[in-house]
Amino acid sequence: MKVRNTVVSALLAAVVMTASTGFAYSIAPVTAMAETNHSNGTITVNKATDNETYNVYQILKLESYNEAANAYAYKITAEWKGFADTAEAKAFFSLDSQDYVTWVGSTDDSSVQTFVRAALAYAKANNIQPTQTAIAANGTVSFGNLNYGYYAVDSSIGSLCMLDSTTPQMNINDKNEKTENEKLVWADGYGYQHMNDAHIGDEVVFKSTIAIKSEGPKSLSFHDQMEEGLTLDASSVTVTKEGSNKRLVPNKDYVLTTDTTDGCTFEIDFKQSYTDTLKAGNKLNVDYKATLNENAKVDGPNLNESHIKYGNKTTTTPSVTRTYTWSLDVFKYTNKDGEKALAGAEFVLKKADNDWKATGDAICFTQASDGVFRVDEKGDLSTLVTGESGKLNLVGLDSGNYLLEETKAPDGYNKLENAIKVQIEATPTNANAELASAVKVEDSNGKMTDAANRTVKVLNVTGSNLPSTGGMGTTVFYLVGTILVIGGGVVLVARKRASVINE
Repeated sequence: MKVRNTVVSALLAAVVMTASTGFAYSIAPVTAMAETNHSNGTITVNKATDNETYNVYQILKLESYNEAANAYAYKITAEWKGFADTAEAKAFFSLDSQDYVTWVGSTDDSSVQTFVRAALAYAKANNIQPTQTAIAANGTVSFGNLNYGYYAVDSSIGSLCMLDSTTPQMNINDKNEKTENEKLVWADGYGYQHMNDAHIGDEVVFKSTIAIKSEGPKSLSFHDQMEEGLTLDASSVTVTKEGSNKRLVPNKDYVLTTDTTDGCTFEIDFKQSYTDTLKAGNKLNVDYKATLNENAKVDGPNLNESHIKYGNKTTTTPSVTRTYTWSLDVFKYTNKDGEKALAGAEFVLKKADNDWKATGDAICFTQASDGVFRVDEKGDLSTLVTGESGKLNLVGLDSGNYLLEETKAPDGYNKLENAIKVQIEATPTNANAELASAVKVEDSNGKMTDAANRTVKVLNVTGSNLPSTGGMGTTVFYLVGTILVIGGGVVLVARKRASVINE
């Protein structure tokens, strides 16, 4: 029996190097010069990904071996003979006239992975079928009744390994980590976070990062689902490989779909020709924008979640962002006979900076329902008028400082001299994944304090009723004048009578 010791050391080195990148292996004792084709070999992959397909390809057959002498003789299998003639294969091994194999290439990790990729690409291009195929379940997958030899193993999620099955049983661990996705949203002043807040009508910027954990992921796709309060700008979707300023090319590297059938807002299906170029550790950034629209939830989160799919059925846990928009109430009243609502008060609301200076014109609104006004940059209402309830419910506001100005008081009441300072303060909660907010107003000491029930209470007072022509005041003057005239006449008559008597 012919033996190639040079094949032994080189191939085993290749096995060790490759195993370190994704799998572990073990070798059981065998008999010297043992028969190799009893079909009693097994390969078991532990820590496998459930529901994914694993394939084994026998590239070399182990004709004979002598473990004590560390001597092994490999031959190329018939269906892989064409692969041995390719430039890719010749960079790693050569054949003699009897098809015995001598390893001539490097055995470092990168080189072995290159060999594996070349072998599997050849199998795909030449329709070489796997020696066996199995579906993983309960974290394991097994291949039995194998002849001893040198096998390539891959899976539907893209894991690769070369194996030397020289013993009846071989156990390996699939060390591929799951490809992951993290979704973030831009928060002004804080950068990318898991939550933010905005005005209705504002543009919201998202970034999802796909972290590749196994080389050449198969059937990779990105899925994004927005709640109805967010409207996607499909033209804003871009994909970039992290570390490169070059964007991926739509319809060449990936396909974008917005008219989905699974409830997602949009999907990105990556071309296998592109994902075959990806290595473990690569990251893909998916950037896109949406508008917070009139259907947005107020004082509660508007969710946007994304996940990825790859392989046969592997789906990652959704990554979620929360976008908030807030409300505040205004109550106009007088304190005569208790708090009495006042209709007819007119207000404008302006954004303010940290020094409480107005930063622009009055915010525009659209009336959504009775007493409810929604922020709308194209709205026709900048001046808001209280109704019989004396209340204004303002919705769709970002956090920050505001100035509430009364531009006209109800008839008979004094207009406020100064604008009221109002603040919507948003605070992260739940490990910075959610937001809560409070409405604050300036108190008499100049301190911002919480407004109960998010309500800014605006008190109006009226002046006293001054005398005027035709009123009760002139009647009093007329009466007093008449009395004085009559009194003067009486005195005059009395003096004349006294003068006559004295004469």
